[in-house]
Amino acid sequence: MPRTLILLRHAKAEHPMTIDDRQRSLADRGVREAAEAGDWLRENAPKVDKVLCSPAARTRQTLETAEILAPAEFPSALYMGGEDDYLEQVKETDAEVQTLLVIGHEPTVSGTAIALAADKDSELALEIRHGYPTSGITVLTFHGEWDALRWNSANITAFRAPR
Repeated sequence: MPRTLILLRHAKAEHPMTIDDRQRSLADRGVREAAEAGDWLRENAPKVDKVLCSPAARTRQTLETAEILAPAEFPSALYMGGEDDYLEQVKETDAEVQTLLVIGHEPTVSGTAIALAADKDSELALEIRHGYPTSGITVLTFHGEWDALRWNSANITAFRAPR
């Protein structure tokens, strides 16, 4: 049975100059986007077994608003980390998890999706490269255990950008 990794960029956030970046909250548009992302996931992806979410306020609010009801962890590596950090977090996932959702930030979400993709020239990979909007979702599948996941080893099965 294939495993599913879902990468979600946080929803649209406000840009106040007076608060720390980690504390930025969702804009009204972001609240709508996050709810739509949750609806899309429930309709188009396997049920999420576990969530890895950046500890930033906007990613936590995206998770809450999307109403993904799965156990969640908030590793700091997902806030400022790069693609290698995201991969290491995913590889630490328990074997019983079949579908993992990772909620993070750009440019790392799209970079991770492309780095994992076995077919970097597919139509979906090209869409991801063209731009990864807030609340963008990539669904990837692969065979094997989480700790064996490598670059160039997964298939992009869906890419969803909010309308």
